Amino acid sequence: EPFTGKVTGEQQGFLKNGIKEGYWSRYYENGQLIDKIEYVNNKKNGPWINYYRNGNVFVKGNYKNNELHGEYFKYYTNGTLKEKGNYNNDKLDGEYNKYYTNGTQKEKGIYNNGKLLEVFTYK
Repeated sequence: EPFTGKVTGEQQGFLKNGIKEGYWSRYYENGQLIDKIEYVNNKKNGPWINYYRNGNVFVKGNYKNNELHGEYFKYYTNGTLKEKGNYNNDKLDGEYNKYYTNGTQKEKGIYNNGKLLEVFTYK
């Protein structure tokens, strides 16, 4: 019979009849949070945040029906923004910007439904 109840350990969350429901968190062996995301009927739905071992944010985004959807941000280990863009049904859509560690823009790509249309490179 599928398990229903709280799960603890390196992964923590709740199972209902063996299916992930609600917020789930994963942890490094030292107890530092790796990531946190919400599940609805065993599918990722809602805000997602992933951390480096040093505790700084690595990636922030949103899931809808198990696919990346909406704003997406990726950071360097020091916390400086590395990349930002938008996903629509797990595919890049619109502007996708990349930055150097000092915060100046490195590149801009224009995407449509996951296909790269144009690239602009900055020095």
